[in-house]
Amino acid sequence: AASSLGNDKITPGDRLEVTISAGLTKDDIITVPVGVDDHGNIQLPEIPKPIQVGGFRLDEAERLIAVSCVHSGLYISPTVSVTMKERRLNTVSVLGAVNKQGIVKLPRTACDLLSVLAEAGGLSDDAGTTIEVRSNVPIGNTNGEPDRIAGKLDAATLQAGHSMPIRNNADRAAG
Repeated sequence: AASSLGNDKITPGDRLEVTISAGLTKDDIITVPVGVDDHGNIQLPEIPKPIQVGGFRLDEAERLIAVSCVHSGLYISPTVSVTMKERRLNTVSVLGAVNKQGIVKLPRTACDLLSVLAEAGGLSDDAGTTIEVRSNVPIGNTNGEPDRIAGKLDAATLQAGHSMPIRNNADRAAG
């Protein structure tokens, strides 16, 4: 599987291109753009059942698709290539004591606190020691307030809709 994205795993929302070759001529090759659904499945023409590719690397997805092609009776020994065309991104708003406030977009598999801070140019010189991560995506809160993400922030994975205000020392002293 040719991809500049390394061995990242396929996740829901990713866009793939699947090429299946069954013979020696150009007529024996089909190329199909597919999207990975919310359950990690793709659907290929002429194959009755969805194929679970979410959580697998591209080379693993190639093997899974080849097996599905054989089980469906369409191919005897297909050659399958899967290419990542577009990775689903998480959008995170970074506010406060960072060098570049704003919107950060990162792949879902690499959307952790350190990556977000790196994209924001790091902490500013007046940054305090508290980082607050909030989510506008409901994760259990029903009071209308943005959810606060609890736990170890150095291991926190930020999801779509999260915002990350970083307080500076002056804000902390005043509040």
